Amino acid sequence: MNIEDYKHRLVNDAQLCINDWQCSGDDDYLHKAAACLKAAAEADAEEILATFCKNPF
Repeated sequence: MNIEDYKHRLVNDAQLCINDWQCSGDDDYLHKAAACLKAAAEADAEEILATFCKNPF
């Protein structure tokens, strides 16, 4: 799985958690969604940093 697939999977998981929260009202789903989105953002930041380090100005 490449980094883009990983990020898409995390965002999709977050969307599913939000849907579950809407149906159940259980706040644990919101916490899981936030964790998935945070992981996707961190993966994106790591990818950007790695690309910059390989190709500085």
